[in-house]
Amino acid sequence: MAREGFVDLLRFVLGGPVPTLENSPAGTLLFERGNGLLCAINLTDHPIPLPDAGSPLLASGPVTEDGLLPLDTTVLLHLD
Repeated sequence: MAREGFVDLLRFVLGGPVPTLENSPAGTLLFERGNGLLCAINLTDHPIPLPDAGSPLLASGPVTEDGLLPLDTTVLLHLD
């Protein structure tokens, strides 16, 4: 699903606007939900570096030991 499709889906699920971050790399979606949480979604076909923003709390798949977010994986981070 394209980035725009995820934004539309999140807008529907969350019942309002999705505050996406302008510095989201191509093929990714980064957004804050408040309470010190950041969600990172990797929509690319390759692993990407985790945002430097915080510590992983929950992920939809394994995050590599060297700090990469695998393809088609979502992670929830606590902002440090």
